[in-house]
Amino acid sequence: MWGYMGSGDWGYGWEMLGVAHMVLWWILLVLGIVVLAKWLFGRGSDQKVSPHQRVLEILAERAPNVKDAVIHREVLAPPDLERIFGLLGGSIFQGEQGLDQMAFMRPTPALAQYATPVDGLYLCGAGTHPGGGVMALGGHNAANRILHDQRFKRARAMPFDALDCEALDGIELWSFVTDTGESVASVPQMLSFLIAPGRALDGPPERNMRAWDELCSTRRVVAIGGIDAHQFGKRIGPFVPVRVMAYHRSFRLIRTHVLCEAEPARELERDRALVFDALRAGRCYIAVDSVAPAGGFRFESADVPMGGETPAGLRTLHVRTPLPARLRVLRDGAEIARSEGTVLDVEVEEPGVYRAEAYRTARGRERTWILSNPVYLR
Repeated sequence: MWGYMGSGDWGYGWEMLGVAHMVLWWILLVLGIVVLAKWLFGRGSDQKVSPHQRVLEILAERAPNVKDAVIHREVLAPPDLERIFGLLGGSIFQGEQGLDQMAFMRPTPALAQYATPVDGLYLCGAGTHPGGGVMALGGHNAANRILHDQRFKRARAMPFDALDCEALDGIELWSFVTDTGESVASVPQMLSFLIAPGRALDGPPERNMRAWDELCSTRRVVAIGGIDAHQFGKRIGPFVPVRVMAYHRSFRLIRTHVLCEAEPARELERDRALVFDALRAGRCYIAVDSVAPAGGFRFESADVPMGGETPAGLRTLHVRTPLPARLRVLRDGAEIARSEGTVLDVEVEEPGVYRAEAYRTARGRERTWILSNPVYLR
């Protein structure tokens, strides 16, 4: 047996009697349920001493006047704890404190850091580390985790939500540093992101894709990808031996490929006009060239280029990739065809916004490789 002692007003009006003390005793037994019930309630047993009297006798061995000082008592057996507090089996520890449910495995390895997959929901109490018997430490640790997570939340970006703006002709669908950085939830994840940013790059946020599909349902909106590149380095004399998020690596991550109507001629005004014309027309696609070189990708119909708009009618959409990939064609954000390889041809007729996606495996898992701009059939 072990217990906790405190003092003060506990809601029984004891302040009229002066300062009172409260003693909370937990009796840990290794008894069968039937034997335990008999011991607690004297049903069918020859017990002459009730449990609270036995506890007082043990305490009186060290504090002889305690029996006469008791002004209120309450005995709760495991069935009472389950009925009143919802503790399964009356377990005050909210789970067995065995070796398989302690430390980083309490209550499970996936939930041992107090956060849960539900945003804003955290665990504390005896069911978390360090378990029952260490007063309030689970709550203290959970509060620290919340403060830790809030620090990262305060650093998150401020998205532009006025997507119904009539002047909006294009959007940055996928921003490497912003979108990837928003998913960072801990210091180790941040360090991993800075050291090996490509490993954190899986695909654009789903909310971005949904918003873009909704915009395209009513008008043409060109999508591009961006880096938001920030190189951090340490200069020693004329040298910069240490570079974090180095530009030469970052610019291989997300690229916007443009399909110009003519070859660049290294003439600034002419070449700039070619690039801007291609972007305005939607003749461009987003690619992660660190997954695989993406030059040569095509998504078009015989009479409608990528980014083009035409009345609905029977036609075939062609997807071509320079390397094998998992290919998808979507209409209004929903998949209508898929294939493995470098070729996917799809006959379509219904009105809709059609676009293509390609995925490849890199660094141990499948990642987004190419995202096309749409072909619009109205």
